[in-house]
Parts: sequence; structure tokens; C-alpha cells
Amino acid sequence: MIHILFTFCDKKLEDEIFEYHLARLPEPMRRRIKKYRRWEDAHCGLFGKLLLIEGLKKYGIDEKKLKDMLYTSYSRPYLREVVDFNISHSGNGVVCALSEDCTVGIDIEEIKPLDIEDFRRQFTNRELTLMREAEDTYHEFYLWWTKKEAIIKADGKGLNIPLKAIDFPEEGLAEVNGRSWQIREIPLRDQYCCHLAFAGKPNVPVQVEPYSIGSPIDG
Repeated sequence: MIHILFTFCDKKLEDEIFEYHLARLPEPMRRRIKKYRRWEDAHCGLFGKLLLIEGLKKYGIDEKKLKDMLYTSYSRPYLREVVDFNISHSGNGVVCALSEDCTVGIDIEEIKPLDIEDFRRQFTNRELTLMREAEDTYHEFYLWWTKKEAIIKADGKGLNIPLKAIDFPEEGLAEVNGRSWQIREIPLRDQYCCHLAFAGKPNVPVQVEPYSIGSPIDG
């Protein structure tokens, strides 16, 4: 089973509610979030950790375990517990994927105008052709981009994997560096693209849940 939790920070929380939830996090995480200048970025940073906390509850893991967060040599965060997780945010959207059965990677992107020619080194000629000929070039671009980003986030080596090197031999399957990844699109909201990548069999069930960031009273 793969659990996906998501939310959209469409409006600013009241200061006391924001500070209440922020205080639930370990000090290093609080410091990083407070460095953001835009409230939208700070909220997305906080919401990502709150989604992780909520997701860990499904596996009986207390939120206090966040203080034991570790990082690989490629800066991918992980916990000593067997649950793998990955967080992504873009625009106002935040998403977190978790699983104790397989390695996961997830990427969400807000669809915005851009010049795809600036990204020629990240895509194959076939992929670029599909973007140029698509009815909605921007949407097509972000479909491919989120697929690739989800894969490198799952793999954990980040930019050490060239996006152009990722091969898609068939629908829903990707290969890179001799390893195969299952790919699923996760529809969340118009004007956003989101893809999940995971290692394992294609029939792994995926549960997608919206999550509302509540007040200290109702949360």
C-alpha cells in the first residue's frame, strides 16, 4: 500500500495557528521554515511536515520521531523506521507519499508558461516533439517533468541522474541506471501535474487522501 496525502494552502493561517503547528516540529525544521520570506513558501514547508506527521500515524509512528530524521549522502531524508516517504510542493499544492512496502518518490508542479527550449538538455527528441505538437504544450511539459522528477526523488541521487537518461519503454514504466520504476499520474487539481514513482509491482494499491490543516481546537 502507498498512502498519498495532499493539501493546498490557498489562504494564510492565523499567526497563532501557524505557530502552534510549527512548534510541533523539531527546532532545525522550524528554523528552515522561518527562513522563507513569502508566507506561501513557509506554509508549504510547514504543511509538508504536517502531512508527513499525519501519514506516519497510519503506521503507528509518533510525530516525535521527526527529531530523529537522518539524511543520505545525497541529502534524501529518511527515518530508521521501515516507512519510506517523499514530500513535494509547488505553487499552493503540497503532497506527501509514504509506504512500508516500497521506495517512493512524488513530484507536484503548478502549470505555468515557460519556454520548453530552455530544457532541451533534459528531454529526448521524442519527448520534445510530443510537447511541441501537443494541444497544450505546457501541460505536456509538466507531465513529463513530474514523471522524471518523481523518479529521481525516489532513486535518491537527485541531479546525479540526468533527466534525459530516464527511459520510458512502455506506459507506466520507467528505467534508469538498470533499475525499473512504476509511474502513476495522481490527479489533484486543475493547473497542477503530479506523478508518483515507486519500486515494485504495478498493482500496488495507492490511496489518495485530502488533508485539512486544522486549528488547535478542531485539529
